[in-house]
Amino acid sequence: MSETKKILYLIPSFESGGAERQLLYLIDKIAPDNFDIQVVYFHPDRFYDLPEEKAKFEELPRPSKNPLAFIRQFCRVARNFRPHCIHSFLPHGNLIAAFLGKALRIPVIASVRSPKIPQMSSFLDGIVFGWSVRITVNSDLGRKRLIASGVEREKLSLIYNGVDVNRLAKLRISREEACAKLGIRPNGIICTMVGRISPEKNHLCILRAIKQLRDNSALDKYLSLYMYGRAFNEDYLHEVKNYIAEHKLDGICRIFQPVNNITDVYSASDFLVFPSTWEGCPNVLLEAMASSVPIIASDIDVNLNFIQDGINGMLFKSDDHKDLAGYLAQMCRLSPEKRSLMGSEGKDIVSKYSIERMVKNTLQQYEMVFSANAL
Repeated sequence: MSETKKILYLIPSFESGGAERQLLYLIDKIAPDNFDIQVVYFHPDRFYDLPEEKAKFEELPRPSKNPLAFIRQFCRVARNFRPHCIHSFLPHGNLIAAFLGKALRIPVIASVRSPKIPQMSSFLDGIVFGWSVRITVNSDLGRKRLIASGVEREKLSLIYNGVDVNRLAKLRISREEACAKLGIRPNGIICTMVGRISPEKNHLCILRAIKQLRDNSALDKYLSLYMYGRAFNEDYLHEVKNYIAEHKLDGICRIFQPVNNITDVYSASDFLVFPSTWEGCPNVLLEAMASSVPIIASDIDVNLNFIQDGINGMLFKSDDHKDLAGYLAQMCRLSPEKRSLMGSEGKDIVSKYSIERMVKNTLQQYEMVFSANAL
């Protein structure tokens, strides 16, 4: 591509989340390569630092509060920037992009991050999938469900999330240093959970498992559970905190806000628990595996792509805290050397989910759009 192409990205926010991280990875890699990038978002809460030296970022009025102001501002950005395509993320971003891309005659690539169908409603999904010229999805399950819902196969591309294996390996530090930075004790067995605090992440499942082990006098007395994540559902956060307090688990389990350098959490961890009831392509699993951390994960379809039971982790029956309790006890009984070996196997498995592969596959989508529009 000889001439500079202009990409307008639309994403609701830069709060902590997988879609946000993948977009920032993408910008970091393609910004120098004949692309001019403009990013718009509309939720003021921001967790990530934005690479303003590589792209222009602009916060617009929230469409839910002032839809006309949002439309006017978005149209202003589009007229001034004159993008060759809009690439949108997450259900509300995809819906807005579909409407405004249609009105402004700008081709839209919609990125679907969740295998849940419908994303919003069958009618609104039909608008997104019908008016977008390309649709990307980050899991095999999501792709199957989109096809089953009537999305044209020719529009659809499977692009797995990417992880920078080499960067994560370089950022890994000693357990003692990581614990000091995180403000936690380095002694004992450290189990971590990383993810937003919302029902599908299923924090209650691991809390119930730990309670069962304690009540049965089977809990390793040196085990600590540290959960890192931003509250996306205040009612669920309240429920989780109440469970910890009601069952007197506060000496074992603690909740922390997300940290800027997630590798500190992985460096401190003996193992990670991932009890989600559904996922797209989970960044946390990729990052933990790249950081050589063994994992206990629910046996939902997408996790089977990453966790080989007994090799780089363990799989328990989804939403079954009794089954999870057994695997927690089993993981705690392993020697540090065996857990380390299990983590090393994960690093080998995750190598095919590289940032470079994700970027290459995304650039192919842009090429298809540009070619179709004779750019």
